[in-house]
Amino acid sequence: IVYDFTNSALHANLDTYVNIGGVLRGIGPEGLAGSAVLHFALDEWYIYIGTPQQRIGLNFIGMVQAGAYFMVGTYLPGMPPPPQTVSDILGGMDLDFMRNENALANGGGFAFGASLEVKTPRIEVIIFYGQFSAGLGFDVMLKNYGSARCVGGGPIGINGWYASGQAWAYFQGSIGVFVDLWFIKGEFEILRIGAAAVLQAKLPNPFWMRGVVGGQFSILGGLIKGDCKFSITIGEECKIEGVSSVTGVKVIADVKPQSSDGEVDVFTTPQAAFNLAIDKDFDMLDLDGNYKAYRVKLGSFKVTSNGKDIAGNLQWNESKDVALFTPDEILPPQSTIKVLVKVLWEQKVNGSWQSMMAGGKPEGEEAKTEFTTGVAPDYIPESNVLYSYPQTAQHNFMKNEYPQGYMKLKVGQSYLFEKKEGTTNYDIVARFTPVGQMTSVHAPVAYAAGFISYNMPSIPSDKKMTIQLVKIPLTQQQAVDKNVSTTNKQIASSSAGTVTTTNKEIQGTVTKVEEKRLYGTFFRSSKFNSFNDKLNAMVGYRPAARIIPGLNIFEASAVADLSEVFDKTELVGLNGLEPLVQLEALQDNPWYIEKIKPMVYEYYPVVPKMNISWRNTSLAGVPPLRGISIKQDNALTLSEDDLFSSEAIKLSGRVSFVYSLSFYAYKDFYELRQKAYDLYVDKNLNLAPIGALRLMTTNYSDLIVGAYRYKIDYKLPGLNKVTTSRTLQIDW
Repeated sequence: IVYDFTNSALHANLDTYVNIGGVLRGIGPEGLAGSAVLHFALDEWYIYIGTPQQRIGLNFIGMVQAGAYFMVGTYLPGMPPPPQTVSDILGGMDLDFMRNENALANGGGFAFGASLEVKTPRIEVIIFYGQFSAGLGFDVMLKNYGSARCVGGGPIGINGWYASGQAWAYFQGSIGVFVDLWFIKGEFEILRIGAAAVLQAKLPNPFWMRGVVGGQFSILGGLIKGDCKFSITIGEECKIEGVSSVTGVKVIADVKPQSSDGEVDVFTTPQAAFNLAIDKDFDMLDLDGNYKAYRVKLGSFKVTSNGKDIAGNLQWNESKDVALFTPDEILPPQSTIKVLVKVLWEQKVNGSWQSMMAGGKPEGEEAKTEFTTGVAPDYIPESNVLYSYPQTAQHNFMKNEYPQGYMKLKVGQSYLFEKKEGTTNYDIVARFTPVGQMTSVHAPVAYAAGFISYNMPSIPSDKKMTIQLVKIPLTQQQAVDKNVSTTNKQIASSSAGTVTTTNKEIQGTVTKVEEKRLYGTFFRSSKFNSFNDKLNAMVGYRPAARIIPGLNIFEASAVADLSEVFDKTELVGLNGLEPLVQLEALQDNPWYIEKIKPMVYEYYPVVPKMNISWRNTSLAGVPPLRGISIKQDNALTLSEDDLFSSEAIKLSGRVSFVYSLSFYAYKDFYELRQKAYDLYVDKNLNLAPIGALRLMTTNYSDLIVGAYRYKIDYKLPGLNKVTTSRTLQIDW
């Protein structure tokens, strides 16, 4: 499960494997019975329980296979054609009746389907042999194709919603005889027969339906053979407008935001979705029925305001079919923003890529949209903070670990850091205040390209703190009577004296210039000034071990007592950031050098099919050097309730440094050994490479007595900078 805080997106994958003695297995590789995907983001969501290409299903004794899928959301793949076997029985007929609609867009809706197929192994009875297979299935889809139109007609479906479905069935089999006489020997086919039926429909507006029934037969090895096919079509099929004149494919699926979205937030990142992966070459059947190699290039992705380009950068998803434009600064407030996306087609000719031409111009496609932005905020929202140090809710901020504090914004807000507004000049500072106290310390702030930095001031240890970014006016505050004028008027005069009256008049107004709060957060300063001080304060560092239940192998560790255990920012990370404390095993012990490396990892991967699939290898690595962790009763964090609570937080406790390489190596070894067996045993063992032979002929070796060293680093959030690095060891 992954949560992308930058784009407010949740993505989860679930794989289920089934293998009951080889009798009942999942239909996927390694017994995969099904995969589910959940994705929820601001502008799209979908749930896949299997897909048409990778269904959930089971296989019984290698003969009966059932599969199904269900998909719903704003992004659906296209409908699949019937199995190739059905097409072959019907004389190679093209049954992909949704090709044009699938190429048009990955719109939203729902789809489901199921299939059941039975394939017998070769059956031998006395001198006869036979083999049979049969299958049936269906697919249903309701999908929104947006503003798509049919050539010569109106919009497709009802408000873009268009339904499609198909049902299919087939049977094929063969019977023969095996002859072994002195003058003739061999297998002779007596009868081969196949039959298939397909019903496909699309509706409504326009309604189209096609039914096909056919078969083929061969008797006495082809001495008598034939085939037949009957089809009927009702209605008129929609031919989609707006696809490429050369390839028949519409590439740009959608561009957002749009004018219909109303007033758009200035932090919005314009986005484009594509029906084809950009820069990925593929073979495709063109409109003339020929297979050719194509690719699509991004011509431009321009965001403008008042005719001026807005600076920014493009980010792509992993499959490179969604592009996100992140501006360097927030979008201009209360302005009309225009977005232009253009793609160009290229074709491989004689081994080189060339631009495709149509009407003397490069073949391409473009999409435009425009929208209006709202007002810009006069503060930094927490949602616009990519990372910071100190971190919000950080419990153990060590004040001397790094001389600077900093904050990186997702989108720049340089207008907040202007030091002159009108006639008033400002200083911009970071203000640190212990909770419950009136005194504070300041540090001048620098801003450049969305990065805010300041030199850390001297702050107390073991204190709950607040930090604010504030703009302090430099102009002296005006006197309360600065705009009051005084007029004296003489009303009488004599030798005895004079009489005067005084009149005061307020001219204009007095403006009080106040400081402006740009951002605020909280943290706690650690008891320790640096991470090195914290490691030096560990008491009773000593080895420990346990037997891993169910595996009967050892797991080494070391335990120690600390007056201030680790917090969440150090152990797991907050808001999608890496943990500040990172551990990695060193490759300098005899167990790894002499046993594990040559047996498991020296030749990894031996061949592409012999890969580690039981775990995410990007986490612990291959070899699993990052398979070492810190464990304790709880990871400290600081909530807003804790901030103003008078109750003391328990800081002390016991921590364990757990060396789990033995666990990972054990699981890796047996998975790779099984894959080596599947590839080479009962086939040609002489073809097995040395890495596979080592796995198949060597037994797993558990931890041996020795010193297991590991590195422990303190790594700053966002900067990828290590400020402290120490080497510790577990004597086992």
